[in-house]
Amino acid sequence: MKNVIFKVLFWLLWPLVWVYAPLRARARVLIVCDDQFLAVKPYFGRGKWQLPGGGIKFGERAIDAATRELYEEVSLPLHDLQNLIPVQTYTEKGLLLRYVLFYKKIATRPIITKNKEIADTKWLPLSHPSGCSGHVRSAVNTFNKLHLLK
Repeated sequence: MKNVIFKVLFWLLWPLVWVYAPLRARARVLIVCDDQFLAVKPYFGRGKWQLPGGGIKFGERAIDAATRELYEEVSLPLHDLQNLIPVQTYTEKGLLLRYVLFYKKIATRPIITKNKEIADTKWLPLSHPSGCSGHVRSAVNTFNKLHLLK
């Protein structure tokens, strides 16, 4: 029932997203363990896998927003994030979106505790990020091109 309510709200509020989204950048984090990355599926949205992260508050540094959002969404207190992509712009379903991408390689998979925004989490292969939003595919492609697993 919760999923249905959030889907309906998403589509009712969609016109507001068109105004707000291009104005604000978001911070996202690609967390990599072995050959997989952590993806989240928010309750509010299209139901595609995304990277943990969220909006950058006024006056907040992107890296601080990434650290904060990572802890808020999946309870991971990770620090020393590495910048992978500076402000990146992409279009998804005709909507202009901006984000800054950070990454963190970790040795072992942590215990993930979701918050009320996150419907599900999953470790997906870096080799094939299917069912993901555009920013995820872009992040994984950049990560793989830079050979950051080695």
